[in-house]
Amino acid sequence: MKHILTVLAAFAFFSCQTQEKHQSVYDPGKSNQDKSHLIHQLNHALIGVVSEDLFPPPVASRIYAYTNIAAFEAVQAIQEDVTSLSGTLNDLAPLPSSESSLYWEVAMISSYCEVAKHLVYRDHLVDSAFHNIMDTLQIQYPDQEVFDQSLQYGLEIAGHIKAWADRDGYNETRNMPKYEPLKEIFSWEATQPTYGEALEPHWFRLRPFVMDSSSQFRAELPIPFNEQPGSPFYQAAQEVYQIVNASNEDDIAKAVYWDCNPGPTMVEGHVMKVRKQNTPGGHWIGIHSIINKKSDKTLAETCLQYAKLSAGIADGFIAAWDTKYAHNLLRPETFINRYIDPDWQPKLESPLFPEFTSAHSLISAVAASVLEEGYGEVPFYDDTNVIFGLPPKSFDNVWEAAEEAAQSRLLGGIHYTFACNLGFEQGKELGKLVNEKIK
Repeated sequence: MKHILTVLAAFAFFSCQTQEKHQSVYDPGKSNQDKSHLIHQLNHALIGVVSEDLFPPPVASRIYAYTNIAAFEAVQAIQEDVTSLSGTLNDLAPLPSSESSLYWEVAMISSYCEVAKHLVYRDHLVDSAFHNIMDTLQIQYPDQEVFDQSLQYGLEIAGHIKAWADRDGYNETRNMPKYEPLKEIFSWEATQPTYGEALEPHWFRLRPFVMDSSSQFRAELPIPFNEQPGSPFYQAAQEVYQIVNASNEDDIAKAVYWDCNPGPTMVEGHVMKVRKQNTPGGHWIGIHSIINKKSDKTLAETCLQYAKLSAGIADGFIAAWDTKYAHNLLRPETFINRYIDPDWQPKLESPLFPEFTSAHSLISAVAASVLEEGYGEVPFYDDTNVIFGLPPKSFDNVWEAAEEAAQSRLLGGIHYTFACNLGFEQGKELGKLVNEKIK
């Protein structure tokens, strides 16, 4: 909790720039990194709040998408040469406009934080950050009328986005019947140590951001389930078993680096604890921040890249969950314990939802597609998860990182190779669609 409050409180100490309607939002004397520092800080802080709330990866992706779209819409509305995402994203109607003089920082922060408060549990953390920022900005910007107009405009944008979010089907899924696992020989079963219920079994029912439907990129199982030794499916499970058994320190480090399970459990005697980590979406949001800071993107371009990336990742989880619950395939851990070695355990905790395909592989390919389109092939030093106790790591480009993320699921023993490969291909196709629709 302490590191999150520190990040949130730090918002108040960043310098800001004034803006009037139909005038440039940019101070040519400042670098592009200075121009975009607030949206980076907002996203880093939200990663912390999402971690504190222990939101599962699909829910976290929804939070990042709506908040970043709200921020972009607040910025684009003040600039005549930037186009809204209404009409591009599904069911997003034209947003409110303003003819008043506005401070872009106030409108953007107001919109982002208001939407974040609507979506998280610990809204007091977001609220505290908001007031710290606004108190400092009011000192810097003594024109109370313009300040109030900007604040109000941000709230109007947020209200529009919140209403849009409330129509995506999420609230309805909170009241849907409890999921009952299938009793077929091939179907998913809960795994140790919690043997918990299936996670978000109705997630594929949500309205996508870009896709036509959740099933647009559904993958088909490449080999039929077969428990007989020597069958292709048995061999796929045997491969997982052998790779994990032969893993070295580097293999395990890769698996842990990309684990991104927001709440893995640790059993110490009779005590079960939860360790807080980043989510897959939060990890890629952090990578985007690192890459963007080395670019010459304008503020509006930076906000658009955040919105585009987070919408693509959110659609990735919807697509992955559609395939997962369409096939309902058991995890390698279950198959291996039942047919190969009853005492075997994976290196990572098996997630509590069906195996096929790999969601992490899918959303990593989406993220790499979007980031390559936006920034090209650039090396980066990923320190996103240092706050979660993991070491930083260098990558030559985003595809190297995405491929390692996909490979990590096999090294961790929680996915078959075919699930990682097909999930990655799903992500590439979805990434193409996102790049085509959001320019």
